[in-house]
Amino acid sequence: MADVIAGLQQSQGDGPDWVLIENVPALIGDAEAFEWVLEDLAGLGFDGEWGVVSACAVGAPHTRERLFVVAYSDRVARALAGQRLVWPADLRPARRFAEGVDGGGGSVGG
Repeated sequence: MADVIAGLQQSQGDGPDWVLIENVPALIGDAEAFEWVLEDLAGLGFDGEWGVVSACAVGAPHTRERLFVVAYSDRVARALAGQRLVWPADLRPARRFAEGVDGGGGSVGG
């Protein structure tokens, strides 16, 4: 994934402003693997947030949960000026990259 984003940055100059990743929530449980993903994104100039959303939170007739990582470029971060993204009310609390995988802070990209 990081190679694709880096390739876009090289071919398009600025590269993408947003990256959306969807995966199983168990990825959070593998702190080493999840931190690797977040560090790759941070190393490419992205900040962002992640959270777990249940399918029923968006109208599906089942409760399967999915992890969503919403990463944004430094350009978007400046435009957000410290504001958080708006997530559905009934998902697990979203965290910023700088909060780290374990919530302790500062371990990813900062």
